[in-house]
Parts: sequence; structure tokens; C-alpha cells
Amino acid sequence: MARLPHLFLTLAVAAGLFTAAVRAQGKPPATAADALRLPETLLPALQPLLDAALKESPRVLSSRLALLAADANILAARAPQGWQAGIGAGADVRQEMRRDIPGVHYSFRFSYGVSVSKSLWDWDAKANRARYAELQRQLAEGELAEARRALVLELRAQFAGLIVRTAELAQARREDDRLSRLLTHDHERAARGEVTALDLNDSENALSLARLAAERLASQLRRAGEDFSVLAGLKDFHAASLPAEIPPVPDLAAALRPPAAPAPDVAALEAANTQLAAARATLAAEKVRQKPTLDLVAGVAQDEVNYTANIGSKVGVQTNYVGLRLNWNIWDSHASDAAVSHALTAVRQAELAVLQAGDTLRRQLADGADDVRLGQQELALRETQLANAIARLAADQGRRDAGEISADAWEQRSLAADKLRLDVQQARAAQLLRVAEYALLLRRGTLPAAAIAFP
Repeated sequence: MARLPHLFLTLAVAAGLFTAAVRAQGKPPATAADALRLPETLLPALQPLLDAALKESPRVLSSRLALLAADANILAARAPQGWQAGIGAGADVRQEMRRDIPGVHYSFRFSYGVSVSKSLWDWDAKANRARYAELQRQLAEGELAEARRALVLELRAQFAGLIVRTAELAQARREDDRLSRLLTHDHERAARGEVTALDLNDSENALSLARLAAERLASQLRRAGEDFSVLAGLKDFHAASLPAEIPPVPDLAAALRPPAAPAPDVAALEAANTQLAAARATLAAEKVRQKPTLDLVAGVAQDEVNYTANIGSKVGVQTNYVGLRLNWNIWDSHASDAAVSHALTAVRQAELAVLQAGDTLRRQLADGADDVRLGQQELALRETQLANAIARLAADQGRRDAGEISADAWEQRSLAADKLRLDVQQARAAQLLRVAEYALLLRRGTLPAAAIAFP
């Protein structure tokens, strides 16, 4: 009958663990859309940090500057399609040898002109170059979105890593306390002659190593916090504001099922398809470099003309004109052929990149689903191990108090339970990030970019 209280204690501890897990999860996300923001759901303290980082992080600012540069390139590429205006003026000394007057004569001439022009037909070369700039702008916009997403993923990983590092430091400090107590006890035994000097020295060295390990973990935690602050664009970040632990991760493997085959217009393939469209636009522009173009021109020109035998008699002539101008680059020493060949090669490379991106996406979707499923199974086993260890530890504590096991044996089992706690924290962090990253991949592999509101 003496063991009944221990059994009741074990059941109570197990029930408490189950209740704590349920409370920590609340209403667990059950869809891929919810899994996309699972880290912020389980770790609410992370959300305001992400919001600040998306505004202040240097990475995001750099991508925004690239987007502004792409906007300027669009204006520059569209400009040749509009009206062009120019003003010219000149003054020169002229040497004239006329057939109606013997000798060589010198004179001074001043001229000026104003002209406007607009391209009427160029085989869409300017339109294709403008299209290329617009596609480059789409790529820059996609890179900004990807930079924001990559920033969120990395901040999540660093935030979870800070929680795990904090738990590692706490465990190291508990080990320091245990070895300190053990060393005090060994000193007492050494005073009674029960422990040799060598054994006492081993205990002192073990304590010193444990303290060095704790100091190293504290230094690593501090540096990780500084790295997190820099990445997030924060002025200051304190590890004390971290959650005590990572809560249990709900099983979302069933909700994260990959499609049979990704559609061609999904977000994950957008960059490759845009690069292909840009390469085709460049090829179309290069193919017409040696074809004639037609411009509308109008302007005013002033010059001086001599109509008499008197070389000094100059008459100013103003010419107003409007009409069509044909331009035809007949020969350019194969420069156009080389440009077309280069553009065609770029198109073939872009087509190959599209095929490879599709194959890579299919593999990533299938492999990611397996990783999520296997990771959840491993996490469940580790959670069970921890629950069993805590239940046994509670029962062993009662046995220790009853004198059935030694305090040292109970201490060893307590350390083993601490290690399991840390293992579970690491497994939870890994699965939490794995689920969220795969949920993002799944949406990018099944939806167009415009349909993904993340972050």
C-alpha cells in the first residue's frame, strides 16, 4: 500500500502535463493558412518584433532602394517612345573656294535649330525594351517580397534559437549548482578522510569546467541577442523578454499536403517565368536592329547662304520643316547578329531555368511534406519520453524522501530529465520552424504571388 501515493502522484503529474499542453496550444491551427503564422501564434512576443523589423531592417531597406531604381529604369525605357525635342546652335569660321570667284575666302557663320521628333514605327523595338524594364521591376518587387519573407523566416529561427539557448544556459547553471553542492559535500568527506585529494581535485575541475561552459553559453546568448537586434533593426533587445519555453507544436501534417502537380503561374515559379519573358522581350528588340524605322520630325533651322558673287554678302535663311524620316542601319559588322545570338542564348537558358524550377519545386513540396510528417512523429516520441521522465522523477522524489533511493541517484535522474527537457525544446523549435516554412512553400507552390498576403 505504500506505493499507492507514488502511483497517484505519477498520474497527477501526467494529467498536469497534458493540461498544460492543451492550455499552451489553445485552439491549435488546423489549416495551411494558419500554419503559415504558427510561430507568431505560439510565441506572441515575436509578432511585434517582426513588425518592427519589416520597417527598419537594413535588408528590407536595401530591397526597397532596388525597387526605386527599377522604377527609374522604367521611366528611362519608356522615354524613347514619346516625343523628343532638341535645340542646337553653332558658330564656325569657314574656308570657301568657289568656282565663280577665284581664290580662297574666309567667313564667319552662325546657325541654330530647334527640332521635335516621334517614332512612328520601329517594329516594337522600343516597346520591347520598355517591357523588359517593366519585367525587371516585377523581379525587383518579387525580390522585395522574398527579402521580407526571408527576413521573417530568419528572425523566427533566431528567436527560437534564443529561447533554446536560454534553456541551455539555465540547465548549465543548474549543473553548476549541483556540482557546487557536490564539491561542498566532498570537502566535508575529505575532512573526515573519506575522499582522497585526487577525487577532490576531480570534483573541483568538474565544477570549473561546468562554470566555463555556463560562461561560454552566456557569451553565445549575448552575441546571438546582438545579432538578432542588428537583423531586426532594433536599438536594443533583452533576452529577459523571451518566453520561458517553446509550447507544444500541434500536428499539422495532414493539413499540409502537397498538390499533385504545381500550376505554371504559382509564386514559386514567378521569378523564372518573368526572367524568361524579359529574355524574350530582349530577343524581340534585338532582332529588328537592322530593320528600317520611321520617325515623324518637325523643326526650325536658321543658316546663312551666299547667293551673289560678293563673298561677303550673306543672307540668313530660316527653314521650317515637317515630315517623315527613314532610318536604316544596313551594315554594322555583324554586331546585330551577335546581339541576336546572345539574346537567343539567354532565352534558351531562361527556358531551361523554368523547367528546372518546376522540377525543384515538385521535389521540395514532396520532401517538405515528408520532413513535416517525420518531424512531428519524432517530436511526439520526445514529448512522451519527457512526460514519462517527469512522472518517474516525481515518483522517485517520493521514494527518495522515503529513503528507498539515494539523493545522488535522484539527482542523476533529475539531470537526465533536464536533458530531455532541452531535447524537447530543440525538437519543438525545429518542428515549429519546419511547419511554418513548409506552409509558406506550399502556398508559393499552389497560389500566384498576388494571392499570398505574407508577411
